[in-house]
Amino acid sequence: MCPALNGLICSQCCGEHSAVDIACTADCSYLKNVLIGRQNQEISLEVERGIRDVNPDVLGYDIYEKTEEHARMAFTIESSFRNNYLAGQPVNDAGVMELLKLIHRRYYCRKEVYTQDERLGHSLDTFEALKKSFDEILPEAEQEKVIMRLLLSIKNISGGRFGDYGYLNYLKNNLVLNKQKEGGYIVEDKWGNMVWETL
Repeated sequence: MCPALNGLICSQCCGEHSAVDIACTADCSYLKNVLIGRQNQEISLEVERGIRDVNPDVLGYDIYEKTEEHARMAFTIESSFRNNYLAGQPVNDAGVMELLKLIHRRYYCRKEVYTQDERLGHSLDTFEALKKSFDEILPEAEQEKVIMRLLLSIKNISGGRFGDYGYLNYLKNNLVLNKQKEGGYIVEDKWGNMVWETL
């Protein structure tokens, strides 16, 4: 039942026309899901383009190494993820990736963000204070590149043999004093096996 049309509507028509051709009411129980679905499609395209633009293989250098400020921003964000993970908060790589995508959308694309996850909403609001500190050291275009590079890192080291916590385990084992461990890094698979990888 569609409250705006005061009649029945199929799910496909609801998805395609809600808040576009139909003046949806605030009490519609499906509206938020429709808006989240559209948002996720847009985010996928935004992130795909952004990740491609910061890929070290394409750039010829790693954005983390461009300036100390780039590295400091990345370290600050990753330290927060690592600390939450070590504190036992219910988080995995997919949750971190979703948060970064929403941060990108709200703070760098200046678009409204929809989520049904209260923790994500709180984390988005918390990022605002960090954003102000980043504004003091880096232009927004460069901040956006750091966010995209973080997303690329998660994409590269999550899933498969690394499991749902590959990126977070990487941070747990390697993020020390804002520097990579000398000569390499520790990779931990989903079974807890650790291997030293040389650079």
